[in-house]
Amino acid sequence: MSNGTKRLVTHRALPWALLAISLALNVFFVGGHVYGRYYGHEFHRAGGWHHRDRARADFERMKLSDPQREAFRQMRKDVRERGQALREANREHRQALWQEMAADSPDAGKIEGLLRGMADNRLAFQLEATRMAREFMAGLAPEQKAAFVEMARRHRVFGGGRRRGDDRRRPPAVDERDAPKPPKSPENQ
Repeated sequence: MSNGTKRLVTHRALPWALLAISLALNVFFVGGHVYGRYYGHEFHRAGGWHHRDRARADFERMKLSDPQREAFRQMRKDVRERGQALREANREHRQALWQEMAADSPDAGKIEGLLRGMADNRLAFQLEATRMAREFMAGLAPEQKAAFVEMARRHRVFGGGRRRGDDRRRPPAVDERDAPKPPKSPENQ
């Protein structure tokens, strides 16, 4: 084959090769999406592990006795139930809030009341969850308390829970707008 013929064959095969590579990558992408959609929820919901494995690791770190483990399970169950009730109660508030926002002339007082109601619900939940945690921690040794606090911080127990895409390895970015501003002196005004 002459040099010109080789170049022609290469130019004819290039689009087919690119199409095959593109098709393969699309199949992998769709396969990953389908797998994540139908099988990955347990992994993400439990923070990367199955929730039973994570609970077992937490028990081992805290060195809980059998009665302490049962008390921990009961506390976690109660907090989850109250959290579900909070989400349901606030769902109604959110729906009413968006209906009011979509109105021709939204009532600012009604919007504020709905937002305050949601905040009051969250505060009541946090107070109740904190009370349950204090009761559970009362039966722990100091090193167990320290391990429990570390676990609670890691899992953001009282910080609103994990959010999708949350990366706990990276410290939160500090927004300069949130930094305290120095007091204005008469010279700076």
